[in-house]
Amino acid sequence: MDPHALLIDGDNVSAACYDEILRRALALGDVPIRRAYADTSHLPNWSKVSGLRVLHSGMDKNTTDLLMTIEAMELALRDKIARFVIASSDGDLAHLALRLREYGVEVVGIGEPNASAKFSKACTKFLNLPNLKPDCVPPSKEAATELSPLDQEIAAVLAQHGGQMLVSRLGSLMGDTNLRGDKTYKAKDIPLGNWSKYLAAHPELYRLSQSEAGAIVRLAPAQAPRLAAVS
Repeated sequence: MDPHALLIDGDNVSAACYDEILRRALALGDVPIRRAYADTSHLPNWSKVSGLRVLHSGMDKNTTDLLMTIEAMELALRDKIARFVIASSDGDLAHLALRLREYGVEVVGIGEPNASAKFSKACTKFLNLPNLKPDCVPPSKEAATELSPLDQEIAAVLAQHGGQMLVSRLGSLMGDTNLRGDKTYKAKDIPLGNWSKYLAAHPELYRLSQSEAGAIVRLAPAQAPRLAAVS
């Protein structure tokens, strides 16, 4: 089996899932190139994972996707890597997957069953990992999670609207000065600069799923009683 490169969207995948992702990648062949990309200033757990290069992609919106794309194209064109395993559920990476395939490169995606169809269909094949986010985080870690002021506000809004809503609606409510006064949070003000990526980066607090109307966020089962108390 040919060697290949493993690239992980660390803004979209929990660091606790690395062992399972690597196991799947190794089943396809040797993996000499192993990289994770994330805003490590807000996702420090990736820096604690051994056995791969972790690249700090910055705090601005979409910087992780951009850095992954640049390095993937460099590996494909300069180093002639013929197979990529990309761990993500983010539809923004569909363009990268399609472009790599145009160069004759095999792209194996790894993500949740409810991953963006844009990304999963752009890959040569897509491997479902049902436990990619929810169960990769040990229960003890969930119980020990400290709530930031931002998470307290998110929990309050969710609790006031039945415990779940469209991510786009959450972002709109969180940034509405008429409703929230000085407690507003715009996407540009939060870590990762994107509501979907921020919520996905905290599987110990939130669960994301897809619907025809868009991504839906709800409180994680282990946190729901505790988070609802802040409403």
